[in-house]
Amino acid sequence: MDEPGMGNELRFRLQLDQTYLPAIIDSLLEVEAAFPILGKP
Repeated sequence: MDEPGMGNELRFRLQLDQTYLPAIIDSLLEVEAAFPILGKP
């Protein structure tokens, strides 16, 4: 059983070529426009 506050950690490292970021961001904006959030969070 997981015990919150007992030192469990999740770490990750994301390495990518930053020249791709504009295209990735544009794609994410397209997804957001196609699938808007409905209702209140």
